[in-house]
This record gives sequence, structure tokens and C-alpha cells, in this order.
Amino acid sequence: MLRIILFMTGVFLLLIAFKLLTKALEKIISPYLLGGLKKLTSIKYIAIVYGIVLTMFLQSSSIVLICLLGLVKTRYINVLQALWILLGANIGTTITNHLLILDLSLCIPALMLIGFFLFFIKETSYFYIGVLCQSIAILFIAMDIMSYSLVGMQNNILFIELFSSLENPLVGLIFGIITTAILQSSSASLAVLQSFVLTNTLPLSWLIWVVFGQNIGTCFTGVLAIVGANKKTRQVILLPFLINILGMLCFIPCLWIFDILLFIEISNPNNLSVQLANFNTIYNIITVFLLLPFDKILVYLSEQMLAN
Repeated sequence: MLRIILFMTGVFLLLIAFKLLTKALEKIISPYLLGGLKKLTSIKYIAIVYGIVLTMFLQSSSIVLICLLGLVKTRYINVLQALWILLGANIGTTITNHLLILDLSLCIPALMLIGFFLFFIKETSYFYIGVLCQSIAILFIAMDIMSYSLVGMQNNILFIELFSSLENPLVGLIFGIITTAILQSSSASLAVLQSFVLTNTLPLSWLIWVVFGQNIGTCFTGVLAIVGANKKTRQVILLPFLINILGMLCFIPCLWIFDILLFIEISNPNNLSVQLANFNTIYNIITVFLLLPFDKILVYLSEQMLAN
């Protein structure tokens, strides 16, 4: 019971850290990134890079989606531009999990101390830099707590049954969708999975289905904004589902044809957490290249689905 409480505490701290990190980066970076948005995103490849950078700094594809809903509703950008940014956002949201696999435990006290002193500076920008430092420190503390709580649970019957069930691709897919829909963040959901694999050796071929589910699960955030949405904004809400579901279906043949899992496992043979982060990034990059030639078809498909 104590380990369950510790694990839930770690998850709670992780969500708080993501929220603080997102808020701090939004205040620090957003004014610079939003300038010239309409002009920049009129070019396909620049819009994708813009989506990557914006999501990388805001640390949330969900916030990017909510922003796009407002921009499309006011006709500041069109649905096709929103699609390009969303494709980039899928890549940008994977960056956090690469940060979490670094061993930066020794930096935690320094980050907490720097953040603490910056809180006393009156200028707003310094305050949010302090929040940024504190949130990064809390992220690593949360990961350490979750990993510690799972040590010794390898022999727990319920724990063994849970992970044995992930051998079934459908179970793994549903597990990823549900956990991410609850946590409202694919980065947070994958971070929780990374903490699991630090204390358990599982085949990467099982866990990729959870990652597929996590990418789909993060789309449910936009559903909350469907009330009061017009047709164009409903299209934007629908697009992440089309991107991630069709992207998964297109990617699976490539997975086996090019033996991507073997490449990832050979690159980092003894670190499943790194393998997961690498797979998530490679999956989203390949998905973008697979779907990009069909961007106008995706927009048309979303329009027709709403017309019926």
C-alpha cells in the first residue's frame, strides 16, 4: 500500500511539474513565437518546423491544439495550416521524454535553489524563469519517486499480470489511450511508462502498442473544446485523431519492413527507457513524412466526416 501511495504521489508531482513547466514556458516564450504566425505558417515545411518548436517550448501538444482552435475560429489561419502545425506538434511533444532519460539528479538542488532566489526578483520574466527551474527539478523528483516505489514490485502477482497483458497489442493500445486520456498528456503518460521500465525488463515489441495508444489518447483533450465549436474548429479537433490513427496504420508496415525495432534496440541495447523515447520520436517523424503528401486529402476527409 505504501508503494502505491508513493507511486501516486510521483504521478501527482509529475502532472504538477508539467503544468508549471507549460505555464512558465508559455509566459516566457509565447510572445516571441506567436509573432508573425500567419505569415510563417503559410509555407508547409516552415509551418511543420514552427509546430515542432512551439510544442517543444510549450511542452504540450494539447495547448497548441487549443490555441489553433481559437486561431481557426477567428480565421487567422485556415484548417490546412492548422494541420501542418499539428504534424510538427506530434514531433515536438516527444522532446520532453529525451530530457527525462538524462541523469540530472545532481542538478536538482541547484535548480531548486536558483528558482527560489529568482522568485524574489520583482521582474515578471525572472519569476517565470524561477518557476521553470523549479518545475524541471520537480519532474526529476517525481521520476525518482515513481521509480523507487516500483522497486521490489517485480514479484507482485497483480503487477506481473498487468504487464503480461501488454503482450496483447489491443490491450497495450487501449491501455495507452486510457492512461493518456486521464493524464491529459502523452509526454506525462510516456514518462510514467519510462518509470515502469526502469525497474522491469519488458520487450519493446509489447510497449510500442502502448506508445501508439498514448499518441491517440492525447487527442481527447480537444474533444473538451467541441462545445460551441463551428465546423472549421470541429475539423481541427478531428484532425489529430486522423493523424494518429492513420499514421499508426501507415507506420506499422514500415516497422516490420525496415526492422525499426532492431535498429532502436541495437542503438541502446541496455536502456529500455531510452529505446521508448527514441521509438516515440522516430515513429512521429516517419508518420509526418508518410502523411504530408496527403495533407489536403486529410483536410477533405475531416470535412466529409463532419458533413455526414
